Amino acid sequence: MQIEDYIEVARHINILNVAYHLCLEITDDKHTEVKAICPFCGYNKNSKIATLSLNTTNNKYCCSRCGAGRIFSRIICSC
Repeated sequence: MQIEDYIEVARHINILNVAYHLCLEITDDKHTEVKAICPFCGYNKNSKIATLSLNTTNNKYCCSRCGAGRIFSRIICSC
């Protein structure tokens, strides 16, 4: 697949549905901004600190701890 194909697919994916499909632990649901436990940065399961922000309006995610999602979001936004 070309990068354009990935971008087109990403535009049609609902980020919250992906989070539920991956069984991410949602800790705070404010409809447009959802907080979850980041599966990428090796969070401490005992602390349950939500560092992953899911923006359901723009279908973007970003972890405030490890930065997951920033690069992919930039690719999508630049088109």
